[in-house]
Formats: sequence, structure tokens, C-alpha cells
Amino acid sequence: MDTLALFAVAALVMAAATAVQVAAGLGFALVAVPPLVALDPMLVPGPMFTAGVVLILWQFLHERRHLPWHLAPPTLGGLAAGTALGVIATLFLPEGDPRPVFGAIILLAVGISIAAPRLPPHPLVLALAGLGSGLMGAIAGVHGPLVALALLHLPLPAYRAFLGMFFTVAFVLVMPGLWAAGRYGPGEFAAGLALLPGVLAGV
Repeated sequence: MDTLALFAVAALVMAAATAVQVAAGLGFALVAVPPLVALDPMLVPGPMFTAGVVLILWQFLHERRHLPWHLAPPTLGGLAAGTALGVIATLFLPEGDPRPVFGAIILLAVGISIAAPRLPPHPLVLALAGLGSGLMGAIAGVHGPLVALALLHLPLPAYRAFLGMFFTVAFVLVMPGLWAAGRYGPGEFAAGLALLPGVLAGV
């Protein structure tokens, strides 16, 4: 597949993932990562984050008046720690095709979303959910399943608002880490800009 066709297909993937995120408040990465990795592993996570931050910031700003701020400290603290661990883990990923690693994390994320019980909104649970989300997000771009389970007790507007804030902070935290680990640079930034029309089309 030539470069133009690859990015055209990738933009369609981003549009579909964006539509899911707009409708449900989460699901962007679970929809986007598998086909993007199949197209070209370079598109995940850095370029996907570059394009996706526009969507996530829009979600946060649109829903921010419903945000339950008291849940933020433990969740974001866990997110910061998990992101740091995840970035460090990327330094030890095996050389060669990263698809098996991404695939295992996606399967784990889907399994968590389907089979895990509803988690109580205890600060320790929120911190651990943030930790796991940061770890998975830094490696494979999937931040949502664990923290989503920990927030199911919230009314829908507060749920969407918190996820929008959480994903915005997650993207802001992970990008410098990926750059420091050598997994994000001008090429990934340019690829992210090429994916942006797909996000705009899906909003």
C-alpha cells in the first residue's frame, strides 16, 4: 500500500474511532489501535495521540461543568506513575515487529472491559486504575478500560467529563515521555497531522 492510500485508510479509521468517542465518551483507542497497528505500527501511539488530543480536549471542554474534581487527585497521581512506568517499559520492548505486544494489550483491555466487575470508587481503586491506565496507554495507546470501570458509579455527564479530563492529562503526560524514549519525533508528529482530518470528520 502506498503512503497516500495508507493515510487515507488511517483517516477513515480515525473518523470511526472519533464517532465512537463522541457518542460514548470513550472507546477511541480500542477502535483505532488495532487497524492502525495493522496498517503501520508507527502510527501508534504517538501519531494517534497527536491527532486524538483535539478530540479529547473538545470532550473535556464541552463537559467540564459536570466534572467531579474530588476524584482527580488519586486517579491522576496513579496516571502519572503509570505513564512513567509505561515509558520506561517501552525501552525494553523487543526489537522487530511490535504487533504481538500491542495485540496482547488490546486483548487485555477488551477482556477488562467485558469481564471485569464494577469497581468501587475508593481512592486506592482510583489510583490503581490510573496506574494501570498510564502503563497500558504509554505502551499501546489504550488508557480507557480500567479507569472507565472505576467511574461507572458516576452519572453520565460526570462520567464523560471526567474521562475527557483524564484522557487530556494522559496525552499531555505521555507525549514528552515518548519523545524522551525515542518513540516520538518530527516524523510521528507529521503522521499525526495527517491523521487529523479523520478526527475532524468524525466529530
